[in-house]
Amino acid sequence: MVYYLNPVNAGIDAVTNLGDGSTINVRWFKAYPTTKTNGIAYNIYYSTIKENVYSEGIKFVSVDGSLEQNIIDLIPGQLYFFSVRPIEYDPSFDINQLPVIYDNLRIYPSSILSQNIIDTDLVIPLLDVTGFPNSGVVKVGYELIQYSSINLNDLVLTDLSQRGYSGTNARSHDTSGYDGYGVRDTNISLFLETEGTNFDRVFACQARFEYPNHAFTLLDGYRQTTKDLLSTDLAASDEENIGFPMYDYAGYHRIDPVKLLSGECVGSYIGGEYGCIDKYGNNNIVRGLNLQDKNNQRQEIELSVTGRVAVLIKRVHTGIQCSCYLASSEYPDDRCPICLGTKFVVGWEQFFNPRRSDGRILVRAAQTDENLKMYEAGLESEFPISFWTLTTPTIKTRDIVILFDIDDNEEFRYEVTTVTRNNTILGQQGGQLFRGVRVRKFDPAYQIRAFSNTSMYPSKLLTGIGMAIPGLPPHTHSIIISEKITLSQQINQITSIDYGHSHVVVDGKIIDVLDHSHTILYP
Repeated sequence: MVYYLNPVNAGIDAVTNLGDGSTINVRWFKAYPTTKTNGIAYNIYYSTIKENVYSEGIKFVSVDGSLEQNIIDLIPGQLYFFSVRPIEYDPSFDINQLPVIYDNLRIYPSSILSQNIIDTDLVIPLLDVTGFPNSGVVKVGYELIQYSSINLNDLVLTDLSQRGYSGTNARSHDTSGYDGYGVRDTNISLFLETEGTNFDRVFACQARFEYPNHAFTLLDGYRQTTKDLLSTDLAASDEENIGFPMYDYAGYHRIDPVKLLSGECVGSYIGGEYGCIDKYGNNNIVRGLNLQDKNNQRQEIELSVTGRVAVLIKRVHTGIQCSCYLASSEYPDDRCPICLGTKFVVGWEQFFNPRRSDGRILVRAAQTDENLKMYEAGLESEFPISFWTLTTPTIKTRDIVILFDIDDNEEFRYEVTTVTRNNTILGQQGGQLFRGVRVRKFDPAYQIRAFSNTSMYPSKLLTGIGMAIPGLPPHTHSIIISEKITLSQQINQITSIDYGHSHVVVDGKIIDVLDHSHTILYP
């Protein structure tokens, strides 16, 4: 019987997901034979059901003395249960003649009966004996049978003492698996003695995708969040209000006040434009007054005088999930260097304001007292602050707002905790009031790369994909550049997020992500 130097370190040691969706690494402790001349191999068991780990039989056997092996071709997202049992075998049996599956993992050859046998038969007819050694022991139901040779597809015994080998009972066996007492597994496999079963432990591991490996397919969305389920999507509101263009209007007319104040073109009955001929013979076209645009313009002027410039870093709610986000905990690691606690590989995206040359937004910050509180770790500053801004861009909780001092140096970063959006008449938007808390300097939020000042009206460039990879179709990213940029080597920023990822641009060159590259398409 096999043994371990330390009974505590026995059997399976660890199972680790390799992050490609289909491979799990299995490690086990080194076992020793009781007879020094015997060899040691390791039987690997696994199943998707814990109770069936051993009943499903041996999946692989490791014979090269290694203490770990990668199990491949697993189902992405499936939870597996693993166990490893050592076996001690007589070196007269060449274990290397077992069929190889991949790497140095082998399997025990197996077959089924081609016809029924009784408990005194010395010939065991099989459908196929491929992979079986010239002599050995096979397991038929609960009976062990030792054979001496192979003739065609028959296992040949020398005498009856080889039936009921190693204390088992010789029985009749039907091709259906019935042995006179019950129906057994019809599979007949090679059997090696002295399998160590005293150190059985079962470990669980999920075959899942982890960064930087991409999801298995884009269609099923595995390991990707394709829809924001946590916050309200107000992208349509942003698109409508971000430009708030002017419309001319004049005169007094009997028109629908709702359509008038909503900025729609109006008419006497069914809508559209209303035209009339004045006393000078001119054809005047009357359109409504869009209060939404006028309110946005008024607030923007007010903020430009009394407000402060700020950079808005929007938290991403869709994309490829980070490896720190486990199915067991369903919560990301706050200190994860990849996702920075967002659970997504690309967790943050900077907003560039197209109405300002510096790309920043305007906010007004209310006066707030800074409180110092004593905790076990020492004094800590608490600085909650209230802001208000325009209806666009949409501010959401967990977004980051960066404020700057009088010298345009970054001052502090604030995390948005609550957002209130008020309405004016006719259901139109008035503005956004939100509260934020000052982020500690050692918080992962300070690791987010932000461009403090674009100094331009943003101009958009597109990228082209150089090489497609499995699961990732051809796609493009956008890049916002400045009018001050005259050479491609001056471009240093981050592209937009597409298909759950973005790229860093350094000196005009796009850094590869997810094993694919892009080039900048210049007009």
